[in-house]
This record gives sequence, C-alpha cells and structure tokens, in this order.
Amino acid sequence: MKLLYTFIIFLTSFSFCHAQYAKELDEKNGFNKFILGQSLEDIKEVAKVKALKNGSNDKRMTYYEVKNIKDFKIFEYTLKKIELWFYNDKLWYIEVYPAYVYTQEQNDLINQDILRRIQNQYGGFQEKELTPQDKLIGRNAKYELYGKKVFLRYSGGRGYYSFCDLVTRNNLLKEQDSGL
Repeated sequence: MKLLYTFIIFLTSFSFCHAQYAKELDEKNGFNKFILGQSLEDIKEVAKVKALKNGSNDKRMTYYEVKNIKDFKIFEYTLKKIELWFYNDKLWYIEVYPAYVYTQEQNDLINQDILRRIQNQYGGFQEKELTPQDKLIGRNAKYELYGKKVFLRYSGGRGYYSFCDLVTRNNLLKEQDSGL
C-alpha cells in the first residue's frame, strides 16, 4: 500500500493545471476498441455484451457488460470487467476494472505501472478532493485527466478507470441541475 501512495504522490507532482488539455486523450476518444459516441450496434461488432439492470429512472440510459472480457486488456494486464454506459444509444461512459488477483503489494505495483503508462501516453493526472459520496462508495483517491472532449478518471480504493464523453456528461449534469 505504501508503494501505491508513494506513486500517487509522484503522479501529483507532475500534474498539469486545469487549463492544459490532453490532446491524445481526445484523439483516442475511448478505450481499446470502444469509441465514445459509438452505437450499441457498432459495439456488438467488436464485443459480446449483456444488458445490465437499469438502475436509473432515465430510460434513455442503458448499461452493458462485456462478456468476452478475455479479448481485452489494459496494456498487458487482464481485466475483470468492462462496463459500457449508453445515453440515447450512444456510448458515453466506459468503466475498466483490472483483474487484481495477486497480493495487495503485487496489485499496487500493477496499478502503478498502469498509471505510469497512462501518464506517459496522455500527460499528468490531477488529484481531486474526495467528496462524502466518494468516501461512501469506497474511494480512497481520485485522479483525473482532462481532454476537451474526454476525461479519464482513476478511482483508488475501487481500482477502476473511467473514460467519459464530456459533452454528454455536462449535458446530463445541466439537466440534473435544472430539475429536468
């Protein structure tokens, strides 16, 4: 665990300010073969998916899990799960869960390697203050990297990576704030 915290401090020492954007993150626009904005039909051409229960009252939202998870990796590391979230039949959010199957120390080293490689590819993460909601769901750290169209988050404690379409996210937040 000490290794993970040391690495996280290292990451934050190289963080970019809010005004700087990760151009490469916008160019990639997703994870692996999953491109933000794709339709469910497009996704079905590259992955087998199963529908998840819709916990939202918003019927425009649908959720899927990738069934052929062994066909996908984050760098050379295997995955436990990939969730795909759709809004109006367009992919807007991807959650990637590495398969942490080793000792805590080994998992920390794997996570450090993933974080370092992401940082090398896209730039520095920004440490975000944890909200009461974050703590409630088990996050012990939150690091984000922003492009103009996409943001990438690492959620410590829960150990997953999120890729999000910022336009859709911001529109959903506006709807939420306006009471729609």
